[in-house]
Amino acid sequence: KLQVEDEINKLLEGAMEAYELEDLEIAVRRAHHFDFLESESPMLRSGATQVHLRFWAGEFKLALRHYNYQGLKADVDRAQEVIQQAEAILPLMSESGVPEVAGRTLERDLRGLKLVMPKATDCAIVQSAEEELKRVLGAVE
Repeated sequence: KLQVEDEINKLLEGAMEAYELEDLEIAVRRAHHFDFLESESPMLRSGATQVHLRFWAGEFKLALRHYNYQGLKADVDRAQEVIQQAEAILPLMSESGVPEVAGRTLERDLRGLKLVMPKATDCAIVQSAEEELKRVLGAVE
């Protein structure tokens, strides 16, 4: 199991360095395939969290670009949970034995999502208010 763990850590480190989401997803999937848990491996925890951070950043950029705000409120709430999770584990990445790339890339992906969150949050609020207004106006008619 130690040999597999070392192999997975090398895969994760390489994917983090290359900033390739697909490679990172493959490495995380491989770790989960071999029954590694995020609570047992700081590298896996960082990698899995980075996948979630990049996913939400990409989803919000796409939604904002195409003015598609349907269901955005629920997505913003879920992304906020991922941000809180990332902020909680970020200090753990500076522990000895954890490659520096795990913390550096986690922080970069966290910053990337935080940059799109204000606009996504604003659009989600407007969408929710618009839906509520339509509901009220529909009830009045």
